[in-house]
Amino acid sequence: MNGNPSTSSKPGALPPERSEAIFHGALQLPDGQRADYIRRACGEDAALRERVERLLKAHDEAGAFLDEPALP
Repeated sequence: MNGNPSTSSKPGALPPERSEAIFHGALQLPDGQRADYIRRACGEDAALRERVERLLKAHDEAGAFLDEPALP
């Protein structure tokens, strides 16, 4: 390693671009098609699949939060 934080990475770290690309692809699909898409896109990479699923869950929860009025 050269000590440059922009080029160094942790061993086994996932590239965020890949998980984000799969996440955005999944958002374009109806809920019923997302699981199959994620399974195919992530293949045998369980860590990648878990990261994408966490991103989708956070997105869904944030959307529900923003749909509710702040005051009754």
